[in-house]
Amino acid sequence: MEIIQGKDSFNEMATGILVKLHADYPVYSSFDFSDFGWKPRGDRTQIDLLCYTLQALSDMGYIEIISSTDMDSAAKLTPRGLNLLQQQAPGAGDAIINVLKGAAGETRSAVIGAVIGWIFGGK
Repeated sequence: MEIIQGKDSFNEMATGILVKLHADYPVYSSFDFSDFGWKPRGDRTQIDLLCYTLQALSDMGYIEIISSTDMDSAAKLTPRGLNLLQQQAPGAGDAIINVLKGAAGETRSAVIGAVIGWIFGGK
């Protein structure tokens, strides 16, 4: 879960979710809200971002949400999502999943922004 813990933007959250689901493919992954400091009456900003991002990825057909409770969510990558992650990234000589996993340092936000923008922009 550490790959998306502390992420506070849609692009970072979507990247973390896609990388985690790809690593666990073909089985589902669990996203436990306690990993985000869940409290019954606490700030739900990151939990809401996680839920909204999962729903957006599901609406696009890239993931399937298996279950969702007030404590956690479980999802898995769909064949369409797997196919997307295995495509060549725009402007790169590598697969999208490898670009998302390999982005580091100062270029991370720009690379993630470009790839996620390409994914959600309808390619």
